[in-house]
Amino acid sequence: MSSQEAVSDLEAFRAVDFNWTRQLKGIWRDQPYHAPLHQDVLDELMGYLLSNTRDAEPDNEPLGRVVIGSAGLGKTHLIGELRRRVWEEDAVFILLDFVGIKDFWSSVALGFLNSLQVRIDERRTQYDRLIHKLATLLELQSQLADIAVRLRGRPRELMAELVKTFLGALARRDRAMTQQHGDVVRAFVLLISEDLECGSIAHAWLQGMDLDAEQLRDLGFVVVKKSPIDIVRGISWLLSLVGPTLIAVDQIDAIISEANAERHRGNGAAASEQTQETQSIIEALAHGLMDLHDVKRRAITVVSCLEASWEVLRSQATVAVTDRYYRPNVLYALTQPQLARALVSARLAQGYAASGYTPPDETYPFAPETFETAVGFTPRQLLKACDEHRQRCLAEGRVILCKSFDAAQPPPPRPTRNGYDEAFGHELRAASTAGLLDLSNEDPLRDLLADVLQIYTAHLQLPDDVDVVSQPDPDQRRPSLHGRLSFVFRSEGDREQHYCFRVLAHTNAIAFQGRLRAAMTASGVDRALKFRHLFILRAGAAPGGAKTAQLVEKFLQAGGQFIAPTEQDLRAFVALRAMAQRNADGFEAWLRARKPLFDTALFKAAGLAPPPFLAGPQPDPAKPSGSSPVPPPAPPAPSLVSTAPRSAPSPVAPAASKPVDRDIPVGHRYERGTAGAAAMLPADLLPRHTAILAGAGSGKTVLLRRIVEEAALLGIPAIVLDTNNDLARLGDQWPAPPEGRSADDAAKAANYQRDVEVVIWTPGFNAGRPMSLALLPDFAALKDDEGERDLAIEMARATLSPYIGGGKGASAKLKEGVLADALRSFAHAGGGDLERLIELLAELPDDTSRIDDAAKLAAAIANQLRAAIATNPLLQSRGTPLDPQVLFGTDAGKTRISVINFSGLASDEARQAFVNQLQMSLFSWIKRNPSPTGRLYVLDEAQNFAPSQRTTPCKESTLSLAAQARKYGLGMILATQTPTGIDHKIISNCTTHFYGRMSSPTTIEATKGLMAAKGGSGEDIGKLSRGEFYFSTEGLPRPVRIRTPICLTWHPANPLTAEQVVTKARAAVPN
Repeated sequence: MSSQEAVSDLEAFRAVDFNWTRQLKGIWRDQPYHAPLHQDVLDELMGYLLSNTRDAEPDNEPLGRVVIGSAGLGKTHLIGELRRRVWEEDAVFILLDFVGIKDFWSSVALGFLNSLQVRIDERRTQYDRLIHKLATLLELQSQLADIAVRLRGRPRELMAELVKTFLGALARRDRAMTQQHGDVVRAFVLLISEDLECGSIAHAWLQGMDLDAEQLRDLGFVVVKKSPIDIVRGISWLLSLVGPTLIAVDQIDAIISEANAERHRGNGAAASEQTQETQSIIEALAHGLMDLHDVKRRAITVVSCLEASWEVLRSQATVAVTDRYYRPNVLYALTQPQLARALVSARLAQGYAASGYTPPDETYPFAPETFETAVGFTPRQLLKACDEHRQRCLAEGRVILCKSFDAAQPPPPRPTRNGYDEAFGHELRAASTAGLLDLSNEDPLRDLLADVLQIYTAHLQLPDDVDVVSQPDPDQRRPSLHGRLSFVFRSEGDREQHYCFRVLAHTNAIAFQGRLRAAMTASGVDRALKFRHLFILRAGAAPGGAKTAQLVEKFLQAGGQFIAPTEQDLRAFVALRAMAQRNADGFEAWLRARKPLFDTALFKAAGLAPPPFLAGPQPDPAKPSGSSPVPPPAPPAPSLVSTAPRSAPSPVAPAASKPVDRDIPVGHRYERGTAGAAAMLPADLLPRHTAILAGAGSGKTVLLRRIVEEAALLGIPAIVLDTNNDLARLGDQWPAPPEGRSADDAAKAANYQRDVEVVIWTPGFNAGRPMSLALLPDFAALKDDEGERDLAIEMARATLSPYIGGGKGASAKLKEGVLADALRSFAHAGGGDLERLIELLAELPDDTSRIDDAAKLAAAIANQLRAAIATNPLLQSRGTPLDPQVLFGTDAGKTRISVINFSGLASDEARQAFVNQLQMSLFSWIKRNPSPTGRLYVLDEAQNFAPSQRTTPCKESTLSLAAQARKYGLGMILATQTPTGIDHKIISNCTTHFYGRMSSPTTIEATKGLMAAKGGSGEDIGKLSRGEFYFSTEGLPRPVRIRTPICLTWHPANPLTAEQVVTKARAAVPN
């Protein structure tokens, strides 16, 4: 390769854009490269939009959709692609950017207003297209043209006539709606006005601002001020007349992440104030998302967020968000090397074409085998890896062929080239800044500001866990903000800090007020929310007037600042932009070393020279990037300290012998072959359920046992389903100390033998410790809770159905209906045992069911239930009646673990029936006996009880228990070897996940997808050793790799035989 070719290669590669963030502005613009990401989700959402919005006046508004995934999976890219495809369908796209949310409906109104002002092409905005389509629908084109000609040069009269024409035509179409939303229509039409004051009044009124009543009356307004929710309702009605609308809700993660971080920090009154404010915003967000469903018309809402954010809205808010939204679509990491190759080749093709360079291969300099090592990456991780390789090539002055991302090394520091100081001095002297602060130059100044904020990001040497993004304004007529700097702290649950900027040179009071109010709404600035900042760039004083003064005072009280850029600042900005446009090699290295913007008055006033979390000396440019000298405040490491509120120690255990903390050690962090800090699972998170997803030989059973053992030492009792005879030794001591056991574990094992009682139950084996069942829940306990009583009725119906000759024919459906009616009557009367229900069915009262021949069908059901009792030993009264109180124990000096062994349940049907009875009993009992300190219910091989692809007798009760048990302190531990085999609602209800070694390609890919949703990759999930897991729970930004300890009780390689289980159970039965 010649030197000239090498330079050509390098310069072309240097021009390739591997930027891994898609900014807000990018949502509104088609990308120069096509990235084939998440096509299945895109197709589904578009199909859902088009099929559910055909009717201009649907009977019911379609439910919303939710897209979740970890950071870097391309959620914002997906929103951008949705926008592109919505526009292709000639529909309206509304983006609700909630990064600065404070008041929900003000943010929504501003989102509608801003979105409609975005340009579709060089000539039109969405607003222009909407007005044109309305005029066409109402057949007003010729009439409007005549008005425009007749009143040319008389803007106020022109606008009055246009408003009158639109209102009259709309009233003829729908008088009631036009009367309700007349002022919204008026303001909407007035936005066309070329008269600054007229258009500004309309813009401000549509934000719900307080305006001068006389000015509004002059323009024909009936209502001086309308609430933002009613404004949105009116705009949505107008949009529905001309087509469907997709409302995309983005950037809700920032406020939720901040709430989580504040809850973890929790230090002092200031933190408390911020915590209360953020929590109130989250509550308003949850309520607002519910109400938006009822306000919108002919529209679907798509919410895009992190899985953790949706979980907060779903589980912590006081309203049921899921009542208006379907279950989420989950985005996954890259599952195929072909997809990684397509993403990279698209970026390379665009950059090479711009440079006029033809590469030897479409992915050059990334070899084809490189993309095999990208499986499991998020798109962000892939692009970062590509950019690191690009930086390495630039540092070495040659193009290097990359064969593996696994072997990638951080790029060496690039030396700062000489001459940049002189070039900067030259550009400073040549800079022209005349009139930049004038109103006529507001647009050029905002463009300059956007460029300077991007240059500022190149000044910073950030820790690996901190990102910075500069977001310019979207292409709008009246953007709310002209720039936003966002710092994202990945290790703190993606907590964010925002610095917002707006150039505001207007001297017209109404124009000034509308723009300042929009900036305040978009930024969400508030002194109680110290992670949000707003700076208004303005040379002179604000316009006069009482309302302007009031708004300015509100702005200042909220923590906003006015900054007047100096002449020196402007020169520096112009000079740096000129240097950046040349894109010379070494410029970014000079910026990091010299930091010229840190010397400007503007960035000093904004507190960004440097940003607060980097206060103090910056890292040495010659050294690898690491943690900042003064890192951002962080909560205690979640692997070491519980992040959940602490409860008092359980009163069940003797205080002198039980640990006082409430953390369960689950192992030690294990990275690169070295054990690190202890990994702790807060016991207070157990009621929010735990999933252990791992294949055979992974150490899954050992981990499950150790969690149960540690919980018992904290006084937390458990019911454990033993399906494979490998949990019946939970009460056995090791015959000899196991290799590698620590002194601390030896002491715990001794305490466990002293303080924990393990009882083995053998339903179906009368020779062991048998148990008798009832087929019905305790309806009397649920008489005051209609919702839970209905759930219990449905569980009872599902339980009894297999015994009444179920099937899919008409006769079976009739029987099911009669049984359901009988159960409702039975439950409302207080319930009772199965014999009492059979008596009711045998003599069914006439008013119980409206189904024809109900009494005859009921009598047949009664006979079938009697036959089931006669032939099924589990339904006969043998052994101790199933009672959760007995299973959890009543001895105040001992913590009970009840192991229910399935050796006596020979058939799958018998096991399913038993588990269903147990879960129904638990459902009723925990409501009467909630636990403040927690209880456990453990299901090994959980996919057998709640499978993903079929129905079982106990599936309904398993799902109900998973959804409801946490409220009453019952935590479920569900273990499975097949993540795809268990119903997804089970996994989504588990706050804590453990991922162990998988062997089959299907389970490996499924586990990678689950880990990606939690912020991990799982690329080595098939290579983990026995006892190694990835651990994810609340407070951890991504799964961490751990090595788990051995059991406290004996766990030999071979499980017990059925005979040995019966012997152990019988030996413990009192005489």
